[in-house]
Amino acid sequence: MSQLRLAVFIANRENYGKSQTDLDKYSKTAKTVSGALLAVSVPLNDAFRRATKYSAAKPGQTTLVIFEKKVLGIKIHQPLFEMDVITAGRWGKVLNSGNRIFGGVSIGLALRDMNVNGPTTSNVLDATMSALALSKNSYATGIAAGYFIVNTAFIFSTGEDFGQNIDGWID
Repeated sequence: MSQLRLAVFIANRENYGKSQTDLDKYSKTAKTVSGALLAVSVPLNDAFRRATKYSAAKPGQTTLVIFEKKVLGIKIHQPLFEMDVITAGRWGKVLNSGNRIFGGVSIGLALRDMNVNGPTTSNVLDATMSALALSKNSYATGIAAGYFIVNTAFIFSTGEDFGQNIDGWID
């Protein structure tokens, strides 16, 4: 089986990195939407957890939605707005579910792109980092976030993503 894969890889070498479908573009869009949903759901979930730490949420009870970030060892707290506790909890769960759904779609599209166009460094890295981003491990999520930030910087500076640059360095 591995000899067959190698033969297909060698036969498709001239098309390596040239996607014949838009699956890669759709996968990256799904990944972007997933990240945006996560970024919005985290402050809402934190606000709900703070408000319900010692008692259940009551109708009409409000909580302060705060953006928290640790920068150079200093925690920054930026209050955003006040919101009903129950609504914050519901929206946090909905957005978090959307994050997981779009993340799964992103992984599925990346795997399908590998199946259709053959594996490239770019789509293998994207699928791996998407899987890390969906894990519950905060270190894995941090590694994936760092990769996506570096990948975005590469796209803006060179016009190609990190995986395509690696392929260029190797060739």
